[in-house]
Amino acid sequence: MKRTIIALAALTLAFAFTGCANNSTPSADSAAETTTAVTEAETTTAGEETQTESETEPTTTSESAETETETETAAETETAASEETTTAAESTQAAAAFDEVALSDLTMKLLNEYVQIEYIRGLGLNADTNEMYQPEGCEATYSPVTDPNYQSLDDLKKLVAATLTGSLKDKLEEIMFNKTNPNFLEHEGKLYQLNGGRGFDYNFQKDTIKISNVTDTGYTATLKNKGFGDTIEDITVTVDKTADGYRLSSYKVN
Repeated sequence: MKRTIIALAALTLAFAFTGCANNSTPSADSAAETTTAVTEAETTTAGEETQTESETEPTTTSESAETETETETAAETETAASEETTTAAESTQAAAAFDEVALSDLTMKLLNEYVQIEYIRGLGLNADTNEMYQPEGCEATYSPVTDPNYQSLDDLKKLVAATLTGSLKDKLEEIMFNKTNPNFLEHEGKLYQLNGGRGFDYNFQKDTIKISNVTDTGYTATLKNKGFGDTIEDITVTVDKTADGYRLSSYKVN
């Protein structure tokens, strides 16, 4: 009986030692836990790297957008500068290309035509003063024009339109055709001229003409005129290029 108890005690002790040995060896569960931990750590690190890259990308995109904007702005600035340069070059070419002699001749031609219009406006056409016509309600009298070149208001209007434009044309047409007692009117199919007259003296000095402000739409000319009593006047005229040719648009005594 005692031997049996001793044998059982020895066997129990052996099992106890065996259990301690098993406890000291890493189990499969422990290895799995370790592997999981490593995987999680690697995943976390990869996630952080991905997050870092993700955070970096917007900055790169922003910088790219800024670079693109700067490039577009530079291109627009360059285009605007190029257009300004082209415009300036065209203006310079226009100013440099004009023929001053030709424009001086054109200016004198227009001024001589202007003098003719002023002469007519000053009641200078030949008329038969033995025949009088007094419109109703008008104190002024008119006589029929005998000049074969001008037999209607339309003839005179064409003369004005062939030389003048703008405000200068409007001013003379008002005096000649449109005011209360116009210088010319038609009666019974005939052109009549207001009786009266005015004096003027035009002696333009061609050699004093100076051309300036030349563009593709016209130019300015200055010159001197010898008026009554040999008075020297400084004249400035503007010439406009219209669809029908060059026309005087202003006449100013300085």
